Amino acid sequence: YQRRVQGRSWKIHRHCFTEGPRMVKKLMEAYPNMYIGLTNLITYTNPGEVLESVMEIPLERMLLETDSPYFVPQGAPKSLKHSNPGFAIQVAERISLIKQVPIEIVLKHVRQNTLEMYGL
Repeated sequence: YQRRVQGRSWKIHRHCFTEGPRMVKKLMEAYPNMYIGLTNLITYTNPGEVLESVMEIPLERMLLETDSPYFVPQGAPKSLKHSNPGFAIQVAERISLIKQVPIEIVLKHVRQNTLEMYGL
């Protein structure tokens, strides 16, 4: 249904992605202009399959999110009850570690992706 309504060429921001690599492949094939948003969930010790997905998502298709006020990053002070947009850098740091690329490269790509996705 979604493909029929949206079409393959639409730009899509898949918000708060939490699924595994099989879903990444399926979505990327169905929607070549889709960007996948990753949150502070990937900073957790046991985030599930989404950690494996980070390796499958090209930097050219990633967006950073915090899903504020949810998903306080792991390692944040226990007194902190809510996330905020400033924690997006921790998502970038984790991507950098997983993909073994400098954080500057991650930030360069997600900045360009954000500009492209939202026409800024």
